[in-house]
Amino acid sequence: MKKVEVVFIPFPAVGHLVSALEFAKLLINHDNQSDVYAKSIPISDSLHVINLPEVSVLPTSDPGSDMNALLEAHKANVKQAISNLTTGEQHGPLAAVIVDMFCTNMIDVAKEFSLPAFVLFTSGIAFLGLNLYIQYLFERDSTDSTQLMQLTELPIPSFANPFPLNSLPSSVLHKEYKSVFMSFAKGLKNADGIIVNSFEELESYAVHSFFSHPELAGLSIYPIGPILNLEPKTKGTVDSDDIVKWLDDQPPSSVKGIALAVENTGVRIVWSLRKPPPKGTMVAPSDYPLSDLSSVLPEGFLDRTEEIGRVIGWAPQTQTQF
Repeated sequence: MKKVEVVFIPFPAVGHLVSALEFAKLLINHDNQSDVYAKSIPISDSLHVINLPEVSVLPTSDPGSDMNALLEAHKANVKQAISNLTTGEQHGPLAAVIVDMFCTNMIDVAKEFSLPAFVLFTSGIAFLGLNLYIQYLFERDSTDSTQLMQLTELPIPSFANPFPLNSLPSSVLHKEYKSVFMSFAKGLKNADGIIVNSFEELESYAVHSFFSHPELAGLSIYPIGPILNLEPKTKGTVDSDDIVKWLDDQPPSSVKGIALAVENTGVRIVWSLRKPPPKGTMVAPSDYPLSDLSSVLPEGFLDRTEEIGRVIGWAPQTQTQF
């Protein structure tokens, strides 16, 4: 009997790619009847990657539209890759397609092959409910981002307490991203199910809202988290090795991930401090050059706290969880 196979289509960003690969490995270990496909060279007998041909999209002044155009341009390549899997004798029958939360336009490709399509949502259940409910408000009441910005808080079915509007994702508040956001949220509803990187014991209120609230009920969610690789096989960089060694040398329970007024409290700390993007832009945060840290920290702070802490940029997250 041939093993069944599952196609994963991750979003081209490190955090999303890692989550897809870790879930693929969980699926393999849970049921060895499954072969999982992602995008690259063979990693093991059960996990393979398929390289898609490059596509070129003319950039515009709207980064949201650019990303949508890039994903749309890849549809033909994805369709061809799935077609090859369905016709190749060396492959088992395809059981499903699992797309990243930002690749929901690929659900159409899965439907062309009459394959079940699931979304891998790499955030939590409450945040999933927030995205779906904001999209509902945009459609039902023709609400726009300007109206949302005038509010201080908003009742969201998946949150036990009203949600503070200043905590909304910036993509919701940028007018040029509204069409992208709407397309993303609508795509979630087209899936046969949504696989969420969370678990009921952590977000029981949010889970129950998907059974009780009329705007969320009817969507099938599968909390399978947390998706974590607690024993990474690859060695970290020199910088990350130094950070992990420093953490290992500290007394148990003495280090906090983030702290305010660390100098006054004296607590041990690894502070991941990143440079925010320019105001009004949607680019990712970046690391501060070491020479620039003094401009955002109190004078002499690094010297006075060198025995109890480290100030770093991007943290080796899976190695520093405690």
